[in-house]
Amino acid sequence: MRLTLLLLFSLLVCTGQVFAQSDTSEFTIRVFGGADTEKPTTPTLLSASAISPTQVDISWSTSTDNYSVAGYVLFRGSSTIATTTQTTFSDVGLSASTSYSYYVQAFDLAGNYSSSSNILSVITPNFPPPVENDNEPPPQSTAARVVAESVQINPGYSTTSILVSSVFPARFEIKWGRTASYELGYISSESLLRDYLTTITDLEPGTIYEYEIIGYTPFGKSNVVDRGQFKTLNELDLSAPTNVVNFSATANVGDVVLNWDLPTDNDLAYVRIVRSHLSFPTNLNEGAVVYQGTETKSIDYDVLFRYSPVYYTAFAVDTSGNVSSGAVAVVYANQSISDGFNNILNEDGNLIPIGDDMPSEIVQVDYTMPESGDIFIIQDSAIFTFEDLQIPLNSLERFLVKIPADTITTNIKTIIVSLQDPTDHRKSYSFLLRLNKDRTAYEAILAPMTVVGASKLSLTVYDFEAQLVGNYTTEVQFFADKGALTTDELKSSEQMLYFWFIGFILFLLILLLLWIILQKRDEDKRDDSQPPKRYSTDS
Repeated sequence: MRLTLLLLFSLLVCTGQVFAQSDTSEFTIRVFGGADTEKPTTPTLLSASAISPTQVDISWSTSTDNYSVAGYVLFRGSSTIATTTQTTFSDVGLSASTSYSYYVQAFDLAGNYSSSSNILSVITPNFPPPVENDNEPPPQSTAARVVAESVQINPGYSTTSILVSSVFPARFEIKWGRTASYELGYISSESLLRDYLTTITDLEPGTIYEYEIIGYTPFGKSNVVDRGQFKTLNELDLSAPTNVVNFSATANVGDVVLNWDLPTDNDLAYVRIVRSHLSFPTNLNEGAVVYQGTETKSIDYDVLFRYSPVYYTAFAVDTSGNVSSGAVAVVYANQSISDGFNNILNEDGNLIPIGDDMPSEIVQVDYTMPESGDIFIIQDSAIFTFEDLQIPLNSLERFLVKIPADTITTNIKTIIVSLQDPTDHRKSYSFLLRLNKDRTAYEAILAPMTVVGASKLSLTVYDFEAQLVGNYTTEVQFFADKGALTTDELKSSEQMLYFWFIGFILFLLILLLLWIILQKRDEDKRDDSQPPKRYSTDS
């Protein structure tokens, strides 16, 4: 196991990181190829808790390294049971009334392993004796009975996702079929969870299915949690939803504050944000899920104390299960803000942009790369390519960036398109291009800008293993439509507001001055109208 990991991570050590600066024709390739012999710090095993006769939950502290901690190896006794990047693990399939011991080691990209952590031992409990006269179980959720707090069912065209939430950790089993016999299949969780999310696949569109959910307590006792029906969608919807808008990441000491705006798609189900410290996640399950829902803000706590940089991808998911290509952002420790992918820190700690004005040359000639005419921008019936000097786009309509799959090397790791903010050229927002469902093209759908002005659209192709970079840039002009404001109009409106404010203040000052003058004149009149005082003296 260690030899396999060593070989894999030796390849990763030779991986180059490519950073390009927008205001120059030069770019830098950093290759961490030196001899790394420093071991990561030793993690501390924090807890090993037997939550059932067959499951033990283990947690440990994070380690640090001179470059980066690649993961952890967890041992039960002398046997390896898990290799993971997380700091928690559920050991399942154990025996009741049995003692188990655990320890953990950290390793880095060069295959250096830390010393072993402290050892924690735990004894799994025995199964409880059967309960007599249990014909009427209590309606509330207890350790001896599973009751679901909520069951959320989201049908798609050929899939349906089911989320079951309970008060106490439980193991769930879901059965389904066209009849109450649930003849089509079942799926179950391996570990005890409070929230169990799963997806049923290979369903027929527009079809009613019966389902039953069974919950298992930590001691193996089962009961029916819920049963009912769901119907899959009638119409096939294979189109990817629009990406989220204005996705950014802000470093706040060790936390990362994530902000975004929701797309205007009517069938949006939720937004999922996935995090990785290795590269941008390219699908919903590639990394740690830090947020899922329909809000527009989330905080990833304490992550910069463990990793830097941190890569985020925000995916929009519609009610049919279609996933957007993903909006991306990267943030470094001690970095104030990352606007999309374009603002990052170089090795000297200076903020540099990526994507603008880079040379279009391909570094590695053995790879197939698209020509400028192979990169399409499509809006309604209008089709443009990167060969066009300036692309006119409606500011109130979304548009598609597309590259045919046969024009680019299949093992390319990352394709990112960046759009400059027409109102502030210091900002830009970036998106991944992903292979569509019929595997004919790499695509990204960008939301309407809503503001008119000149912009730049940059597309960058990365293959870090091959140290390959291809960059393409074109000018974009978002033209005015009903409801959109040009940048000149925005500046003019701001200036008008400023002048109106100054004028209003001057008007108030004039009124105050007039009031003071009138008050003074009234006092003088009263003094003039009064007769002079007479004084008498006694002789």
